[in-house]
Amino acid sequence: MELRRRCGCIVRGIHLISYRLRAGPAPAALALSLATSAPAQVINPMPAGDALVLAGVGHVGTWHTEAEAVNPNSGPVVLETNAFFVGVFLDSSPCPDPCRYRDDIVPGLGSVSLEAAFQKALFSGFSTIYITPKPKTGLLLAVVHARLVNDVNPSQAVDVPIISLSTLTRIDPSVLTFPGAIRHGPAHSNLLIANVWRLDFSIPTFPPTVSARVTAYSPDGTLLGSLDTGVIQEHFVYLTDVLGRLGVSDLMLGSVRVTRLGGTGLLWGIMYTADENGAVTATIGLNPDSALPQPTP
Repeated sequence: MELRRRCGCIVRGIHLISYRLRAGPAPAALALSLATSAPAQVINPMPAGDALVLAGVGHVGTWHTEAEAVNPNSGPVVLETNAFFVGVFLDSSPCPDPCRYRDDIVPGLGSVSLEAAFQKALFSGFSTIYITPKPKTGLLLAVVHARLVNDVNPSQAVDVPIISLSTLTRIDPSVLTFPGAIRHGPAHSNLLIANVWRLDFSIPTFPPTVSARVTAYSPDGTLLGSLDTGVIQEHFVYLTDVLGRLGVSDLMLGSVRVTRLGGTGLLWGIMYTADENGAVTATIGLNPDSALPQPTP
């Protein structure tokens, strides 16, 4: 089932996950391993308009997002949580309707819950959230921890991978490769493909789009199936049971690869995998610290 952010049927996709989570014993809340999560802090002062990117967060079905932020700067900052744009308008520019952002004043070295900010920025369903300190130059980005939590059983939770927009723009991924794809009994993997804002707005088309090919591979590298999809900016595609969508009946330790075919949008993605006991993990499709060039599609 291919689900888009503003499509009501995304709720069915999340219900599919929550049903399978409830079917197994309740695991402890899982923290995303450092090996697969993107760094939530930028050490050097950020360029104009930089932000933290949280893709696929919100409130759908029995799932909601919890998040908190710490201001690593010595002085107070205004922390903007926004689901529509980042760096597009100057700080003095009015927010166009519908105004989907919230500002929180955070003292130096202080912290804040982002629950109210998320409720303001999100109408319903899932979205991509950008978290930016103001003014938008000369400040360290906030350190943010976010997780998706099942209301039915709060011990069932998964940390949301976070990456800075400047890092993602610099990498400009053409390929995302996700290890550990599973389809075996109740265990399955779900794939989120997002198209996020760039830091540079010198783009030939607006809104920028991304067309991509999703492929599955066995542990020995055999191609098992593929499909093509497209995403316009500020939207995403959510593929529940992605291996089943690709025609795979049973697979352990497989991989899923997303290759950009065209468009000027900025590609990003997360794979969520529920094991046979209902525990959920999240994986991103690249190492953001790597200086190696992107592989040729």
